[in-house]
Amino acid sequence: NIENSGSIRAQWSPPKDHHPVKLTEKFRNHLKTNHCRSLLDIGGRARSGLLRSEEFSNLDVEVLDIIPGDGVTTVCDAHKMSEVLESAKFDAVCSFFVFEHLVMPWKVAIEMNRVMKTGAQAFIITHQTVGMHDMPWDFFRFSDSAWKALFNRHTGFEIIETELQSPNYIIPFRWNPNYADAEKACGFEYSAVLVKKTADAMIDWPLQASDVTNDFYPLGEDNSISKLKI
Repeated sequence: NIENSGSIRAQWSPPKDHHPVKLTEKFRNHLKTNHCRSLLDIGGRARSGLLRSEEFSNLDVEVLDIIPGDGVTTVCDAHKMSEVLESAKFDAVCSFFVFEHLVMPWKVAIEMNRVMKTGAQAFIITHQTVGMHDMPWDFFRFSDSAWKALFNRHTGFEIIETELQSPNYIIPFRWNPNYADAEKACGFEYSAVLVKKTADAMIDWPLQASDVTNDFYPLGEDNSISKLKI
């Protein structure tokens, strides 16, 4: 019932202090500081022709991805990045729209901690409400309160700030009067967090993605699984 959905939409508006790119800009400003010299971009290959690492030519940028591609410097599963990257190397870490595709994002948080310097910052942006994509490796959606489960004193982090971006509505394909009130709930396309490493992680998660799933991230025509040394 589109008409009914429209009337509900009119009753709700995003908060006046909503800033769609606030944390993104805050992290970019951090990258411009003199003490920030190295950046790890997790999942940063040039998807849709966009290579974000090119924005930071003043930094020593490492682009880690599970699939070879434009701009990728290290081919590796993020769940075991500390096996191929130097410990306590990076001043900053970023990941754009990758965490929803991680089978164990808490494991990746621990791995991030191992390759970050103490005091280094990390910016993660992923989805809170969006359709399923890159199947079968589409596992999670994140609210702004979900981040504390990944980034906390046990994993060696403190959260600087979180942000939800781009409010939207979920409109069902079929109207069901039993769930009429559900349309009053809104979501956000993006969920972002800015964190700082405060100490080494106190915990470990001694499993790899291959221990819990036989699936693989969907590969392009030129990226057969036999070519991936991960």
